Amino acid sequence: MHSRHRTSTAALGAAATVIALGVVAIAAAPGDSAPADAAVPPSLELSAGPDRLDVAPGLCSPSTVQLGVRSLDAEPSYPTVDVVAPPPLRVSRDTFTTYVPTEYAAMTPIDVVVPGDTAPGAYDLTVKSGAGRLTVPVTVTERASGPDTNLALGQETTASTVGNLTTPCGVVDGDYSYTLEGYNRPPTAWADGSPGVFPDQLETYLARPAVVNRVDVHTHPEARFALRDWDVEVRTDAGWTTVASVRGHTSGGATSTFPSVRADAVRITTIATNGYAYAIVTEVEVYGP
Repeated sequence: MHSRHRTSTAALGAAATVIALGVVAIAAAPGDSAPADAAVPPSLELSAGPDRLDVAPGLCSPSTVQLGVRSLDAEPSYPTVDVVAPPPLRVSRDTFTTYVPTEYAAMTPIDVVVPGDTAPGAYDLTVKSGAGRLTVPVTVTERASGPDTNLALGQETTASTVGNLTTPCGVVDGDYSYTLEGYNRPPTAWADGSPGVFPDQLETYLARPAVVNRVDVHTHPEARFALRDWDVEVRTDAGWTTVASVRGHTSGGATSTFPSVRADAVRITTIATNGYAYAIVTEVEVYGP
């Protein structure tokens, strides 16, 4: 990630035709009279930080760019900003309208992801507002490989239910802590959304089929909130198969090993806790031989 900012200024010049806020405005050349009711678009400066973005393959592995819009006029404005992402890039929002004061730039975070099987490559993210254009170069990085590689890291993960302030992606972010969503703070764990009702399921889809023989599941570090019983399943060409069962767990992490099998997804089926109403998982790791 880079700390520099890229900027682009769209200012209204004499005898120029521009589009801002969806309105066409014509600035008269010197000596001409402009219509009294002509709409004058704001002059804006677009910026991005960082000015270049690296994205790791995986729909749960976002990289964030802060898009800034600053008014160069004496009056605040409400510009609409479009974010154009060519495939395979995906963005958390492709358009937004923001209040832009005159004193400073209004900043809006945009998450960028790509599917787990995306090959390394270079792409351009285009930011547009009225006549303003800004390009943010995006590099999709190489997937990690090797016997010690966690195949679940950053990969697409879904759940049967999701509790408030948590996310399924929190179990594949490399963070074992139990942190709920907060201001500018992403959640680092998953909890189900059906208190006292079991089972619940977490499914992680590998970037590509792989031979696996170990799954680590981490739950809350305190026993009173921790997951007690769960099954580990893998999806092969024959469908879902249970390869390990954990019973009577108290807290923290547990490793399940099993005969090597080629799979493209892993499922954790939560069965019981140590008394808490919600199933909590803070991380799932998948390894091969």
